[in-house]
Amino acid sequence: MPEDLKLAAEKRAEESMRMTLAKEQEANYLELIAKRGKGEKAALQALEAEEDAAEKGWSANFKTMLDEVGVQMAIHEEHITDKM
Repeated sequence: MPEDLKLAAEKRAEESMRMTLAKEQEANYLELIAKRGKGEKAALQALEAEEDAAEKGWSANFKTMLDEVGVQMAIHEEHITDKM
């Protein structure tokens, strides 16, 4: 086999190998990005659920505090009217 044909064949084989590796690398990258996107989406959903729960809990606590203040005010008004 002539030397120039041998070099050309080696060059084509190297280029083919580079192309194959580049395709594999791209596929791995896209898979990684997809997994990362799913993880970020799940983390965002968990954070939103936690914030919603905290907001609902705060609303319930605030309502309870308002009810307690209302009761305390009623008791205080009774004491004031009893003293008069």
